[in-house]
Amino acid sequence: MSTQVLTTETPIVLPHGWKKEVAETLGIHPNTVKTALKRGINDPTYKHIMKCAKEKYGQKR
Repeated sequence: MSTQVLTTETPIVLPHGWKKEVAETLGIHPNTVKTALKRGINDPTYKHIMKCAKEKYGQKR
């Protein structure tokens, strides 16, 4: 018997309004999302934002 592990991939293009929805999910302001995206991958908030976006909009494979 084999076990298949599902992984979630981030979509290439996120839908319109994704920043606001992710901000509401995380309980932060949309401007915080914008700032974290500008700072890039070294920002800890960026990692939370991308994880939430991946779970919300990603495809299971």
